[in-house]
This record gives sequence, structure tokens and C-alpha cells, in this order.
Amino acid sequence: MTRVGRTGDLVARVALGAGLAGVVAVAGWRRGALTADGAAAAVAVGTPVFAVGGGRWAAVLVGFFTLSSALSQVGRERKAPMAAVASKGSRRDAGQVLANGGVAAGAAVVAGITGKPEVAFPAYLGAMAAATSDTWATEIGMLSRRPPRSIVTLRRVRPGMSGGVTPLGLAAAAGLAVARLWDGGGERARYGLAAPVAEEPSGWGEALLAALRAAAEGVAQLALIVFPVMLLIQALKDLGALDRFAALMRPLMRPLGIAPRGAVTVAGGLVFGLAFGAGIILEQAREQRFSRREITLIALFLCACHAVIEDTLIFVPLGIDVLPLLVIRLLSAIALVFLIARLWPEVERGEEHDERSPG
Repeated sequence: MTRVGRTGDLVARVALGAGLAGVVAVAGWRRGALTADGAAAAVAVGTPVFAVGGGRWAAVLVGFFTLSSALSQVGRERKAPMAAVASKGSRRDAGQVLANGGVAAGAAVVAGITGKPEVAFPAYLGAMAAATSDTWATEIGMLSRRPPRSIVTLRRVRPGMSGGVTPLGLAAAAGLAVARLWDGGGERARYGLAAPVAEEPSGWGEALLAALRAAAEGVAQLALIVFPVMLLIQALKDLGALDRFAALMRPLMRPLGIAPRGAVTVAGGLVFGLAFGAGIILEQAREQRFSRREITLIALFLCACHAVIEDTLIFVPLGIDVLPLLVIRLLSAIALVFLIARLWPEVERGEEHDERSPG
């Protein structure tokens, strides 16, 4: 009797899941977001998700489909020639639906078989994050003013061609992946050497005083570190040490698309971090008159890897082997900037000179 009851419950959930998936698929087909076979594939993908996962799983899937379909309509006129090149329009067919949702549907099936949706949910969420990143990168990247490059050969390809990527599309993919997978950010922030607030301020007056005190302590910390460092940098510049340092760093800077004169800026961020090294970074950017491409590449490198001494030493008391951690950070930053530098070719020398020239 129990087995019959469970079977009946499963059939009811599958029927309900198929009905809900059918409603969404038909709505997408009528609005022109899905082809006929795409709608059928959407039912196949949505049924196990709605039947097994429940509201949380369904919300992720519906959110992906709704937002991605809406995004495909942005700049529709501009995307039309590119869609013709790719032989696919804004309407998603069965192949696209299964490519984006097949793994997620498989995770839902596994959850139904094992009876543990919470175990399969990370795999489901990861699959949907990958699908979202890919779809949004395509839709946003097609609006980029820069021509795409093949992810395989790094050669320029026509907009809309499979495998073409742009910096704008890569940024969209990275942002969406982080937004879908990262559930942090709820912890109280603590900066520098300032002691954490013992009690939450009550009222606008106490909150304002706490904010002013924290700001004053932060400025004082920056001044104590940045001012001596800036004096040291000026002394090294007068002695010609910075020119020699830039010459030594030339073999490392060139593959990253950064001029040798950017070595001091990169070194400042690596050693002192983005906050305490801001004085060096800003001063060097003003004096060296970097092009927009150079300063962007430097910023990307330092966002991925900065304050290597301070951040690495944090893990020493925990008994963690810090060398692999440091190597991973450096290699990740190098790989990221190397790829972006290849996708963002250098401007002509005359244009670069004009960009740096005042007025």
C-alpha cells in the first residue's frame, strides 16, 4: 500500500511538473522566444525540475528562461545580421534548450532517484550558472563594438559566429557566474587595523559618528603607509632605480600587453594591495599617461592578484601551504590578462599618441 501511495504521489508530481513546464513552454512559443521543437524540449527539461526540485529549482529555471529571452530582444535590430550569420535567431530551438538545460534536468532526475534534492542542487545550480553565463555572454557580446575573436585561434571572426568572444561578453559571463554561484556578502566588513564595532549603533546620530570615526581611522592608516612609500618611490625615481627596474621587468610585461613603464604600478599593487597601493597606482597612472588599454590590463591583473605578501601571510597561522595559493593567484592573473590582451589588440602608434596627448 505504501509503495502504491508513493507511486501515485510521484505520478501526480510528474503530471503537475509537466503541466507547469507546458504552460511556460507554450507561453515562450507564443511570444516568439521558442520554436515548436524548442517548446517540446523545454517541457522535457522542465518536467523533472518542476516535479522533483520544487519552488527553489523552478525559480532558477524560470528566471533563466525569462531573463535570457528578454535579453535576446535588446538590440534586436543590431543583432539581426549576426543571427543570420549564426543561422539562429532569437527563438531558441530544441538543440539550444537541451544544451542549456540538459545537465540541469539530469541533476533533477538524479535528485528524484536518490530522494535527496539538496545533494543534487549544487550540480543543478552550477549547470544553470554555466548556461546563464554562456547565454548572457552571447547576447551582450553581440552588442560589443569590438569584433569578436575565436576562443580557439584568437583570430577575428564575424559577429555571431560560434566560438567568438569579446571582452564585453566575457565580462558578462564572469559577472553572471559570480552572481549565481556566490552566496556570500552577508558578513560584517572589517578593514585595516580598525577594531570592529562592539555594538550596533542605534539611531542616525550614533551611526554618523561611527562612520566618521571609521573614515578618520582609515585615512590615518592610509597616510601612515602611503606617504612614506610615495617618498621612497620619488627617491628611487631620482636615483634612476625605477628605470632600471622597468628594464628588468620588460620580458614579463610584454606578454601581458603592458608597457615596461607599467612595472612600478604592477609591483606597487602586488606588494601593497589596491587600497594602500592606491597612491602609487594613481601617481604612476598620471605620470606615465597609460593608454586606456594599458590601464585596463593593469587593473585586471591587480584585481586578480594583489597584496600578495599580506594576503598570503594571513593563511600561515592556519597551517596552510601558502606557496600553491600564491602560485594559483599569479597564474590566474597572468592567464586572464594574457587572454584579454590577445582579444584587445593594440591601437596604432599614432592613435595611442593622440590618446595620451593632452587636449
